[in-house]
Amino acid sequence: MTTASGVRDDLLAEQEALDVLVAGLDDEQWELPTPSERWSVRDQIGHLAFFDGTAALAIVDEDGFRASLASLSPVFAPDATPDTMDDLTLATFRAM
Repeated sequence: MTTASGVRDDLLAEQEALDVLVAGLDDEQWELPTPSERWSVRDQIGHLAFFDGTAALAIVDEDGFRASLASLSPVFAPDATPDTMDDLTLATFRAM
């Protein structure tokens, strides 16, 4: 049976393993392309960080999580493009 602490331990191990892979990257390596169209290594890690943070918010602050969903409403606009979601979820990480 899977337990919450077991899932937490798995997530921590996964994050630590990923950190080992990216900790030594230089600025140029962070900008290398990935198999995900239009995304760099920085974008991939930013995506993981954004959604890890969103999941944590949902766990500790349901009202805050629900409020944060409003910030994603432009994604559902008729003129939304693939870049719309990227701009909303990755802008902070792209600026780092």
